[in-house]
Amino acid sequence: MGFFRKKSDFAPSGRNGLPSHEIHEERAKYSRQARAQIDPANAFDLMYGNKVYYGKVDLEERPVIIQEERLKSFRDESGLLAANFVVDAYEAFYTHINTALSRGKLSANSFLMNIKPRKAYTSPIDAYRTLIDMVMNQYVGGYLVASLNQGLVNSYADFVKEFVRFSDIALRRGVLTLTRYMKSRFCSNLCSGLIVEIHEGRYDDDFEKFSIFLNDENFDFYQDAARKFGFRIDYNVPWRLIADVKSREMRKYMEPYGITSTRQLFTKYYSQTVELEADYYNSLFEGRYNQYIRDFPTYRVPKIVLSKKTGIRELIKCEYKNNPIREKERWKPYDTLYYYTIFRMAEEKIPKNERYLRKKAENAKNIEKRLDMARAMKYINDEVFKSSRG
Repeated sequence: MGFFRKKSDFAPSGRNGLPSHEIHEERAKYSRQARAQIDPANAFDLMYGNKVYYGKVDLEERPVIIQEERLKSFRDESGLLAANFVVDAYEAFYTHINTALSRGKLSANSFLMNIKPRKAYTSPIDAYRTLIDMVMNQYVGGYLVASLNQGLVNSYADFVKEFVRFSDIALRRGVLTLTRYMKSRFCSNLCSGLIVEIHEGRYDDDFEKFSIFLNDENFDFYQDAARKFGFRIDYNVPWRLIADVKSREMRKYMEPYGITSTRQLFTKYYSQTVELEADYYNSLFEGRYNQYIRDFPTYRVPKIVLSKKTGIRELIKCEYKNNPIREKERWKPYDTLYYYTIFRMAEEKIPKNERYLRKKAENAKNIEKRLDMARAMKYINDEVFKSSRG
């Protein structure tokens, strides 16, 4: 082994909740010591650098989601899933570790005595829908009801128009589309299907990372074994195994499934988010408005009227009925693409430009007419991506 690793007696103790200056100091200590003890050839950094979106974007940096039929359960943990070739590689890695332990090649006082998959694939769709529920609850409960803005909405068209105003603020730090969600801090790399975690630990607890993993006598064997079977460990989460799909070692497990290149992997195993958004996005607002008028069939608006009895002006609350969606209010393809462009621009912090909006929406509508909605949305995302890059 060509990498020299020095065991540390001064483990960093960074964790969330410390004063900001202490967190900064302890995180810096962890970064220095972890990089001194982990062979760079054996690790990825999913927190900083060019691997932040690993497994969440394809080679063109377009957000993607693994197809669930490409997932497989682990032998001893049937409730956990990962890409089929990742599970095969992990099972071989696990056998290798156990063989070394049984032959007395490793210290028995080690985290390796108790490894098994603890976390793996998590559905980005489920997590995204939970997030969208929160956004819509903030819109209805906070913006409309609590802020006394219900009087601005008594039709589906009003509901959408006010949401656009609400989104000007909400999307400064939040997300609305699945495409942006995949590249946000809300979406874990676990959704890639390329990761297995062998320990249930806190990601912010640097002391745990050192005391259990980095200072373990078998850590060098562990990191080299991970690489031997096509995995890299995460600098910031040493119990996280990441499938290196470009490595010769991992290709050995990919080839039986007909995958011989990274490009082929993303083409065969993953779907672009726009393919899923085309189905989900169009029904999002109609469903939410229908729920809104079920919960609030009427609304009251303060109004000053002249009393017939006293002849004096007085303030009363007039009650009005929220209208169901009218056929002419239902979105046509152009409407769907127009609002999708608005929200994607807001998510990427691109200033609003009505001329730009209408031009891109019209171009996208023509693509939808010739091809389909997914490719029209892909066009919008490509244009927004180019604009965000300047």
